Amino acid sequence: MKNMHDILVAMSVMQHGDWEGIYQMLKDKIPVSEEEIRDAYATLRCSTMVLTDDAYPDAFKEVYRPPLCLFYRGDISLLDSRKILGVVGARQASPYTLDTISHLVRDTLTALPDAVICSGMARGVDATAMRQAVAQDRPVIAVLGSGLENPYPESSRDIYDYCASGKGLVISEYPGKIEPRREHFPFRNRLIATLSHTLLAGQVGVKSGTSTTIRCALECGRNIMLVPQRIEESEMTNELARDGAELVCSADDIVRSFR
Repeated sequence: MKNMHDILVAMSVMQHGDWEGIYQMLKDKIPVSEEEIRDAYATLRCSTMVLTDDAYPDAFKEVYRPPLCLFYRGDISLLDSRKILGVVGARQASPYTLDTISHLVRDTLTALPDAVICSGMARGVDATAMRQAVAQDRPVIAVLGSGLENPYPESSRDIYDYCASGKGLVISEYPGKIEPRREHFPFRNRLIATLSHTLLAGQVGVKSGTSTTIRCALECGRNIMLVPQRIEESEMTNELARDGAELVCSADDIVRSFR
């Protein structure tokens, strides 16, 4: 017998995870057959969660266009963690930024045994923060902008494998081997923003994915913390600080933000 969970999973697979396509099918009341449901599940090698599930996280209900279907591997209970530190920043970050992020994450995890790191596996700041958590054998949430079975970038495969093993969690709105597309990443970033109780950003570009994540986090009322930068290296960081985001002096600042 068909239920809404199976219908949304099938629609998501049929629409390759495209939110607009799934929504249009729902709006137009397009029927989904038992065969289409079976075919959809036959393509999956993961677990699924949909908007109508009782276990669906309250945080995602707050976000713009809440995910209709999520594909995941690993420990889904991490979505309910009360101390999630989102970490985002430039892919081509300076050595100073990467070193600072690494030390801040290390010291925060030492001070908060129940903290969880959440990021997007991108090169630079994301991968640095996530690998620091992995090195401490701590839980990590990876949010993908590609299909769940197509981790991107390939250079972060070690992070993906760690999360998928159950020591962390990897989630995506895109099923199977869907290729990463430019428009997927700003849309993906809203999930990182809303999951994070505090968002730590390093080296923010004016028209970057990091800046869109920060905007989403501000709309959700999250704490925004910034790695200080030289004026000529990251004008956006200093503008955000002027507008009320907090500059981080030590991990103690991050720890306090969770209280």
